Amino acid sequence: MKLRCGSIIHTLTLLACAATSVAQEHQYPGVGTQGDGASAVGGRLLGNLRPDLMLLALDDGTSANPQDYVRYRILRDLDANGVPAFVIPSGTSALSMPITTGNDAEGMGAAITEINGNSLPDLFVVIYDAGTTSSPANTFRWFVAKDLGSTGSFASFTAPQSPPSAYVSVGNRADGAGCAIGQIDGNPLPDVVLMAYDDPDGANEFRYVVGFNLDGNGTPSSWGGPYFAPGVGNDGDGADACITQLDSDPRPDLVFTAYDDPVGTNNYRTRIGFNINTSGQALVWHGLSDVPVPLNGAQASGRPEGAGVAVVDLGGDPRPDFAFVAYDTNGSAGATNFFHVHWQRNWLGTSVASGSGCALGATQVPHLHVASASLPTSGQQMTLQLDNAIGWLLATVLVDIGSPMPAVGLGPVGLPGCILYASQLQSAMSGMPLFPQKTILLPPGSAGWELHAQAYALGGSPGLGVSQRCDIVIGQ
Repeated sequence: MKLRCGSIIHTLTLLACAATSVAQEHQYPGVGTQGDGASAVGGRLLGNLRPDLMLLALDDGTSANPQDYVRYRILRDLDANGVPAFVIPSGTSALSMPITTGNDAEGMGAAITEINGNSLPDLFVVIYDAGTTSSPANTFRWFVAKDLGSTGSFASFTAPQSPPSAYVSVGNRADGAGCAIGQIDGNPLPDVVLMAYDDPDGANEFRYVVGFNLDGNGTPSSWGGPYFAPGVGNDGDGADACITQLDSDPRPDLVFTAYDDPVGTNNYRTRIGFNINTSGQALVWHGLSDVPVPLNGAQASGRPEGAGVAVVDLGGDPRPDFAFVAYDTNGSAGATNFFHVHWQRNWLGTSVASGSGCALGATQVPHLHVASASLPTSGQQMTLQLDNAIGWLLATVLVDIGSPMPAVGLGPVGLPGCILYASQLQSAMSGMPLFPQKTILLPPGSAGWELHAQAYALGGSPGLGVSQRCDIVIGQ
């Protein structure tokens, strides 16, 4: 896609940074008094033109009846601000699923699909159940709720299932779990990702397995994994997953979110595996900046018992809208928990690496990316950061708008396998030192523009380094 830019360098130089748009948050009654996980599912669930959002929680049992239960409510016909026309059911009552999978969950997830051929939505629900003293490994268990009707109830439920032994667990100590369904391997049957946010000593870690080609009962024909993605903190209080499309590449993107509970205000933190391959693996994981929780929102009691994430199109804008959900305790003994739905409207852009870069006469290969505290957003500052910059005497970043110019192989100059992505703006942008960051200002009205950036470094003994290409889509 070739985009007009006018005098983009002049514009980038002169613009001032505008204020970041304010996210919206709403609160709804929970579905019990003691949660063991939560999830969110978005889309046109009940057939109307407006999207819906299903909020689910795994409610813990009592000493008299220790069985856990999955309960949920549906926010119907969301408007452009994420406010529903009405809620099913109304008041503080909740819908319940009779299938139970254990007594001591470490998290849950849910994803909508269609597996039995009648066009009505089916819901895949996974529970990550805790182990025992003699067998400490956690266990993925799931069932499928079939044929969602207009009243919000399902027509039938499958029996609980678990993966084969090689895929049944990814750890012994989870801080949340989730699942996502999409097309991963090219077969038209849906594939499912089962994710647990594991809590080893130190930083948490996203761990997942993939079940390929679900049949009419939600049983995969084969499995892949386990795979791993870097966590987002040391103290998660819930996690979830979804598969969506965030960039111009047709391959699906895998989104993992955790609700982190550091000292002070909680926040949602997200990892995105762009363009996962047919095995469900991402070559590069990128992080979204933290989504802070307002002090009058999900931090009201500060004791979350689960979290969810869903991508929903609220306003017809090409940029996706994220719903981050926290299932928070009420703070009063015996009182119903709360769902807090935090909307991140018109997602603020994305970036993904293309290739790996290379170096001659140096041990470090430069790597260019959007700095973690920066987002490529229309009218905002965006900071490009060069990693592995120590030892380079000069670093330059080139930025191209629209489709990149034809690639040039650098084998003839001693860099076999390394690609130079010649830029329309090469002469205008060259000579700007990075050391190790370069901040540019993105013009208003640039949402949806594609940028392609590449960094070059000189120095060392002597040395030449070329980063991978950084592909960026500007959000709004």
